[in-house]
Formats: sequence, structure tokens, C-alpha cells
Amino acid sequence: MSARGALKRLRDARPADDEGSILILTLGYAVLAIAVILVCVDATSLYLAQKRLGAWVGTG
Repeated sequence: MSARGALKRLRDARPADDEGSILILTLGYAVLAIAVILVCVDATSLYLAQKRLGAWVGTG
């Protein structure tokens, strides 16, 4: 059994309908990354607004 023969059998055994699945995974991870970034930006904005309000109330 040669390595080329084993690779050919693995290539032939692969289902033909897996084309495009990497694109779907990549898009899913991109959407997830954008959602995480937006949550972090919103949390930072809320934290800064709370600090500004606390500083404003504390000086009055």
C-alpha cells in the first residue's frame, strides 16, 4: 500500500457535497466575532457613561 494510493482513496471517499461548507463556517464565525465586539463596545460605553454620571453627581 503506497501513500499515493491511500491519499487517492481518501479523496475519493470524501462526499462531493461538502463544497462551500468552509464559507458557511467562516461567515458564522465572522458574525459571532462581530457580535462579541459589539457587546464589548456597548459594555465599555455603559461603563464610561456610569463613571461620567458618578463624577457629575459626586461634585454637586
